[in-house]
Parts: sequence; structure tokens; C-alpha cells
Amino acid sequence: MTAPTPPAGAAPGVRPRPPALGRSHPPEQYAESLARRLDAHRGGERHPLLNAGEAEVVAALLDEPAALYPGPLGNLARGLAVTLYDRCGL
Repeated sequence: MTAPTPPAGAAPGVRPRPPALGRSHPPEQYAESLARRLDAHRGGERHPLLNAGEAEVVAALLDEPAALYPGPLGNLARGLAVTLYDRCGL
């Protein structure tokens, strides 16, 4: 049995990630699912995972779906971006 051919541009030996939930569900449903995950952990332990540069890049990346998706999904992305900007002083 031969190994599957990696997608164009994929690094050899790196397994492709499964498609995100948002690709198979409407954006509103995906936003609700993500919001439930956030609510389940609100007030819990915080883990400092990002340095300032990484936080700035992640926040900028979150600004993209915030601009592309009006409604719950865009609002969730924008809220998370603002949280990162505020907490990291960006």
C-alpha cells in the first residue's frame, strides 16, 4: 500500500490537518460552538503561551475573519483580537 500524496505545497512527511469545523458548518453554528468552548473555560487558569510578537501576529490574523464574516463569527474573532491587544498592550 502506498502513502497518500501530500497536497501541493505541503512539506514532505507532514500530515495534513483535518478541515476546520467551520468549513462543514454555517459560520453562525461554528461561532456558537467556539463561544461555548470559551465560556466553559472562562475564569479558569490562564497560560502565558505567546510572546509579544506572537500575540501581535495572532491578533492581526484574527482581524481577518473579523472583517470577512459579519455576525457571530466575525464578532467572536474581533473580540479575541481585542482581548489580545488589551492584555499584551498592543
